[in-house]
Amino acid sequence: MRNAVIASLAFALAACGDSGPSTTATATATGTTTAASTSGTSGAGNTTSGATSTGGATTTSGATSNTGATSIGSTTGNATSTSTGSTGSSAGAVVLNEVCGKGANWIELFNPGGEAMDLGGLGVTDSNDGGLKLSDLVTFPNGTSLPSGGFMLLVGTDDGGFGGPYTDCMGAASSCFYFGFGISNSKGEHLYLVDANQNPIDDVVYPAHFATDAGETLGRIPDGSGSFVMTAATPAAPNHQ
Repeated sequence: MRNAVIASLAFALAACGDSGPSTTATATATGTTTAASTSGTSGAGNTTSGATSTGGATTTSGATSNTGATSIGSTTGNATSTSTGSTGSSAGAVVLNEVCGKGANWIELFNPGGEAMDLGGLGVTDSNDGGLKLSDLVTFPNGTSLPSGGFMLLVGTDDGGFGGPYTDCMGAASSCFYFGFGISNSKGEHLYLVDANQNPIDDVVYPAHFATDAGETLGRIPDGSGSFVMTAATPAAPNHQ
């Protein structure tokens, strides 16, 4: 079942009108990127991946399923347009950067700071009527590093494979994490990035009926610091309208 879903995701990468698991990929703002990855069975063994930008910067990453160190990242530039919206994070911290709720469900994080950030203990979840829905919390393992200017992709799945890292990431990244809750385009959703003590670091409200097309997402422009506006679907890559 998972293989069939992954095939359909890869076919519709640019749009978020797909569903199921996929891969957080490395991406570059300029030049071309080549990547190679080998993967083992989730929960055991190691996953390694690499990406090289022709612009001269090289980002390498290695992932270990559920235990050990994980490093995922990509090089990027900044979008130039600005607009209005809501944001809940301080400058320099890892932030929620893009959300897709029409068709496929995925969430993108971005590190706008000047140094790599250790995501170990941080997590992403949705909400219920009382606030954070901790039963849906996906927590990053210790050693998960997000480099400066790097993206982290989380992909919604309904087959019970939560956490990660995984390498089936819509062809958009070399490694990603899975979450099991839905992002409702019809009802809207409140999403949170939390610290190791489950205190909110950043949050965003995905409005009800926000997207009318599978290629429309809610994203920050510019990446990491701008307000949330309607953007084109760009998983693990710089946002644009």
